[in-house]
This record gives sequence, structure tokens and C-alpha cells, in this order.
Amino acid sequence: MKTLLLTTLFMGSYLVCLSQTINAPTIPAEGVEFNLQTMASIVSNVLVNGVWDFSKEVTATQSNFKLLPASTSTSASIFSKATHVRRIGSADESFVGYNGNEYTYWGNPASQFAPQRLYSTPVIMHVWPIKPNQAPYTHTGNGVFNIMTYTVYRTDKIDVTWISSGTLIMPDGKSYSNAVLLNVLRSYTDDNPVDPTKYKSSLDMYHWWVDGYPVPLAETRVFTPPTGQGNPTYNTTFRNAITSTSIENKENLTLSIYPNPSNDIFYVKAPINSFLNVTDVSGKQIKSIVVETEETAVNLSDFTNGIYFVQVKTATGVLNKKIIKN
Repeated sequence: MKTLLLTTLFMGSYLVCLSQTINAPTIPAEGVEFNLQTMASIVSNVLVNGVWDFSKEVTATQSNFKLLPASTSTSASIFSKATHVRRIGSADESFVGYNGNEYTYWGNPASQFAPQRLYSTPVIMHVWPIKPNQAPYTHTGNGVFNIMTYTVYRTDKIDVTWISSGTLIMPDGKSYSNAVLLNVLRSYTDDNPVDPTKYKSSLDMYHWWVDGYPVPLAETRVFTPPTGQGNPTYNTTFRNAITSTSIENKENLTLSIYPNPSNDIFYVKAPINSFLNVTDVSGKQIKSIVVETEETAVNLSDFTNGIYFVQVKTATGVLNKKIIKN
């Protein structure tokens, strides 16, 4: 799959001239939920002109995918640096982080599928904004986990390459004209100190991103296990956002700032996991913060006196307030 698809896609990257940029997503305080359609194969229709029509793919329905605040998981204390948990069904979880600039992977708790994997250095999955024709980048994370009586040290390397922009048509017929396609290659090396063999595997993925969403809406995967441990496996996932989630007790969007005016430090009360941006009078962003507690300190001691604007974004709306630094 990789050779044929990659060759076709790189041909397309020279033909498509769209200039789509994918910005950091706004995640509502209560999280987001998607319907999942999956296939145990790769997509069959990838055209060179940047129109990816998957409306004729035959898919099966899987348990809904949820991206929730990390605190909703019983394993949150283990993955204390993650901001969110990705959950499929009730048992399949992995922990990730969003800080307004990066999307990181921190590991997963033990399940029927795998042992607990805790990353001391997270893998940076994506960096925002995703810009047209951006240069490829590489990042390496490190994790440790136990298999039976052995401690395994993992090096998790990721290579991300921008491919092209175009129109994405989902299996349900819904169309997005502003999609961006990335090739994401993860290479795992597992090292057991009592075993001289280094076990290497890979996960070759294509991600179709659309601005405004915190995960790719379409994704293909080819997993190649270590030599002698089985054959490659293939799958494709399509995510369709649910506009009204089943998550109860949605927070109202409120914003309070004090003291205002202030000399240096302002305190902002806004919904947890909302995005807080501070701009100057010219519209230049000078601060970008993911709200993690009920009260967030914003330090403007490095900036000149004058008027600034605080903006808080969630899926339920956007609020702006003026602040004055004396």
C-alpha cells in the first residue's frame, strides 16, 4: 500500500495548489464525540488531483470515539501530564495532550489488548498550525512498560510529511473542501536489557485533517510487527462529529478577569480545557494558554502598558474582554 499510495500522493502534491492551513483546534470543556466507521483494509480511491472520494467505501460501525478531559478516566493520576483521554467504547483508552501548539501522545493504561505504556517523553504527533508545503519534521518520544517479568524500553520516533490539500468526501457523503493530507510514520524500537534483540515495528499512517477538529477525520494505518511476529495489518477509520454529544452537564461559557486594570498579573476564570488567547491592539497574539484550572494567571510583565484583549474559545461560543495594563 505504502509504495503505491505514497507515489500517487506525492504526484498529487505538485498538482494541488490549495493553500489550506489547519489551526490549533478549540476543544469544548466537556469533550467531543464522533461516530466511527471502519474498514479492515486501506482506502481504495486516492486521486492525484486532491479530491479524496470515500463515499463508495464499505464500512462497519464501531463504538463511538470520545475525546474527553483526562480527569474523566480512572487512570488520570498515572498520566498526570496529559490533558485529554481518547476513548473507544469503555475499555480502550490512550492519553494525549493539547497545549494550543502541539498534539502529544503520553501512552495508554493496561487493557486486554496491551500492557500499560507510560511515556516519560511524549511523542509530538502534530504541531499547529499545519501549513501548506511545510517542511517534514521528526520527533522522538520514550516510554517504558512491562511484559510478563521483563521491563521494555521503547523509542517511539515519528516522521510527519505534508502531502497535499483538497476535498475530502466521507463514506456518508459529507464533503469538506478544506482537507489537508499528512503522512505520519511511527517507528517503534523496543529494547529489553536481558535480550540482545531490538524489536522494531512500524505504523505507517495517512491523516486527513480538517480545520476545527482535534483529530483527523479520516485515517489509514498499516502496522508492520517485528520480524517473525506476524504479518502486517491494515485498517481505515472515518470519524463523523456528533453535533450534540451525550455528555451531560455542559458548562456555560463564562469569563471573568480581575483585577482590571492591573500592573502585571491578571487572573482569569474560564471553563477548564477552553483556549485562552491574549492579543494586543493590533491583533497580534502574545499569549496562548489551555485553561487547566478554575483560575488562570496571565502575566503581562514583559509587555508595555496599554490595552489588551482576552479571548476564550469553546465549542459553545467565544467571549472577548478588554484588559488594561497600567
